[in-house]
Amino acid sequence: MSNYEYYTNALEYFWRDTYYVEAKFVEALVGGYAYIASHRFEDVSSGSSVQVALVNEDTGRNVNIVTLDVVSTGRLRVDLYHGGEIITNGSLFNVFSLNTTTNVESILKIYHSGSYDLSGADLIAQDIVPGGGKRNTVGSEITIGRSIKFSDVGTPLILDIVNKSTASEDIAVKVVWWEEPVE
Repeated sequence: MSNYEYYTNALEYFWRDTYYVEAKFVEALVGGYAYIASHRFEDVSSGSSVQVALVNEDTGRNVNIVTLDVVSTGRLRVDLYHGGEIITNGSLFNVFSLNTTTNVESILKIYHSGSYDLSGADLIAQDIVPGGGKRNTVGSEITIGRSIKFSDVGTPLILDIVNKSTASEDIAVKVVWWEEPVE
């Protein structure tokens, strides 16, 4: 197979897959099963960490994460774990339906500022937010997870975010997802 054929096939697969995700997301949006949640952590001191735990609390629905974004005014180390243990939940993110005409409650609970044990958890993604690098550049943004199907009830996804800057920084986390019945 030539490089042209390989890339053409890969591009066709990408577009089919993208269309499928987009169609499923729009279907969930219309039905009231598409959501967004975000939280800003202000003045996170140098060397300190912020943890966010996502938990599917219902056996009847799958959670399909469209995007898991981390934005900062400085440099960060960002790790995503599957598993571990929630010792104390902490505070909940505010979750909003992307269809404001419905009141379907999300089954995904997103906690922050609790106590989370990562021993025994699987590290599934590592990334960095590079922070400033050029004269007028401050902060940056990364997407740590895309298209994650999250169906195991009670087993958390945990974001571990460490401020690697030499100063206090602001950090924002945003999650967009849809839910569908388990087949």
